[in-house]
Amino acid sequence: ARLDLAKEQVKKHDLDIFWFFYRKAQATGKGEELLQLYRNFLEMDRTFTEKKQLYADLMNAVNFIREETPYDEIENGLDELKPIEMKFQYTLEEILESATYQPFLEDSAKEIIQKYLSQHWVYFTKPVYDDQALVVLFDAVHAFYQIVDDSYFKAKKALLSFQMDLVK
Repeated sequence: ARLDLAKEQVKKHDLDIFWFFYRKAQATGKGEELLQLYRNFLEMDRTFTEKKQLYADLMNAVNFIREETPYDEIENGLDELKPIEMKFQYTLEEILESATYQPFLEDSAKEIIQKYLSQHWVYFTKPVYDDQALVVLFDAVHAFYQIVDDSYFKAKKALLSFQMDLVK
């Protein structure tokens, strides 16, 4: 009950803060700009935890690659990776197409992701791993982590900076 009450109070404070800044923005003709900054941040905030979980799932799924592993366990590990990797690929495509993420995507990250998405990579062919394919995978995973973290931070910073400018 106390937790529910606290959540309701936080929600009310959030709305009060929003309306305070919205009135200020409207008074200076910047209401739509504030709304767009809120939309961008809230969209990232809505999916942030899910994307961080996907990253953790990916790292757990490829953990076996870092160890000396029998062939049958490698093949099982790669089979377990497939559904996670499919979700990862879908999420990367969403990010590349998302108007919310576009302002925060660096060209180098786009290139890494596009290279990864450009083909089906085979990471292991008995008896060896394909080091080049693994580098492409790990570069894409690292780029994904950076994009998610940096975009979230930059979207929040843009919103807060805009709000600060309204009260100067």
